[in-house]
Amino acid sequence: MQRQHKEALKNRLPSFVFSVYHSLRILIIDIGYAWAKVQLVGKTVTCPVCERSFRAFRPGGKGIEILKQYQVVGAGFRLNSICPHCRSKERDRLLWLYLNDYSSLLATPIRLLHMAPEVSLKPVFQNHPNVEYLNGDLDPKLADLELDLTQLDFPDESLDALICNHVLEHIPDDRRAMREVLRVLKPGGWAILQVPIAQKLDTTIEDPELEDPVEREKRFGQYDHVRIYGKDYGERLKSCGFDLTVVTPESLVAEEGIWKYALLRKEHLFVARKPRQ
Repeated sequence: MQRQHKEALKNRLPSFVFSVYHSLRILIIDIGYAWAKVQLVGKTVTCPVCERSFRAFRPGGKGIEILKQYQVVGAGFRLNSICPHCRSKERDRLLWLYLNDYSSLLATPIRLLHMAPEVSLKPVFQNHPNVEYLNGDLDPKLADLELDLTQLDFPDESLDALICNHVLEHIPDDRRAMREVLRVLKPGGWAILQVPIAQKLDTTIEDPELEDPVEREKRFGQYDHVRIYGKDYGERLKSCGFDLTVVTPESLVAEEGIWKYALLRKEHLFVARKPRQ
C-alpha cells in the first residue's frame, strides 16, 4: 500500500480496522516464510546465524526511488536478502560473522545491551554463555525493556557492549544518542551502530523537524526516517568521542564468503569503542 494512501485511510477508518489489518499482515508474512523454507531448499547460500542452507534467501526491502538515486547500502529492494528460517538480513549476518567467528569480542563475559533487537540475533545472544543479555526498544511490545536511546536508564560506565542497528536514522538528535551510548559504556567498551549509508552522498542529508510521513518517505526513503547518512557517518561517531574501526566484508570472508553468506559487498561494519583513558 502506498504511504499516502495508508495515511489517508488512517484518518478515515476506525483504529480497530488497522489492528485487524496488521494482524492479518503478520499472519500472511509468517505463512510466506514457512512456504519459503520448502520452496528454497538447497545448499547455495548459508546463514551463519542459524546455520541453515538454502537455494537462495528471500527478497527484502522496498524499491523506493530516493534510495536507488543515492545508492543507499542496507536499504531498498534486494533479491537475496532474508533467511527464510531465522529472518536474518545481510547486516545481521555480517555482524554475527564478525562477533562470533572473526573477533574476540564474545570470548570473555560481557554485559550487552541490544537496542531494537533483531529477531534473528536475539536468541543467539540470549543463549550465548558469555553474554549477560539485555534488550530494549522505545516500543515496549518489541523488547524486554522500554528504553529511549537518547536517555538510557543505566548508570555511567555500566555496560561492556551495545548493539543498535538501523535506529539512528529515525532519531532527530542522533548525536545525543551517540553520546548517550558513549556514556553508558565502560572504558574500552564497544558499540556497533549500523545505519543505511548512501554511496552517492559525501555529506548526510537530514531534516529532524520534518514530521509528515509521506514527505519523509519521499525525501529519506522511509516514513519514519529523518535523514539519509552519507560517507561522513564515521566522522559523526568520532566527533562524539568514539574510536572507530571500519570492517569490510572482504576482510572477514573474502569473495567466496560474500556469495556464500549473501552479504552486501559495500556494507561496512562500524565498530565504535570508548577510549580507555
